[in-house]
Amino acid sequence: MKNRREFLKEGTFGCAALVLGAMGATSLAGCKTPAAVASTGTGVMAPNVFAVTDNTVKIPVADLKDINAKVVDISTGQKLLVNKNADGTYTVMEYKCPHAGGPLEKQGDKLVCPWHNSIFTLDGKKVSGPTKTGLTNFIATVENGEIVVKLK
Repeated sequence: MKNRREFLKEGTFGCAALVLGAMGATSLAGCKTPAAVASTGTGVMAPNVFAVTDNTVKIPVADLKDINAKVVDISTGQKLLVNKNADGTYTVMEYKCPHAGGPLEKQGDKLVCPWHNSIFTLDGKKVSGPTKTGLTNFIATVENGEIVVKLK
């Protein structure tokens, strides 16, 4: 027979394991790791995630037919902001703050990082904040109805 101390000790560890296990299961359910983003487990890309092949991603021009900008997910786990320019070209940049990797939010004609209030123009130039640089821009061309983005 267990004494009171052993009973409480085992019960506490059991409850802690249960709680941590439940927390892990729920917190990881929405987690997007590059592997989770890239594949559905069937060898098919998850919906709305664009594949990266040879450091290149291709986004259909039709995806920006009625809009001037779109945030897209790519299979590396990154987000890209694709802007359609007035001259028919496209500007593509990484959609995260270079200061600490925070998310960006469009506020009027600016992109703002809510973590430390770094502010950027819509074409990625630094306006203010603790960030020392603007957003990472990528070369984008249009070929066969697709925006072809070179990531390196």
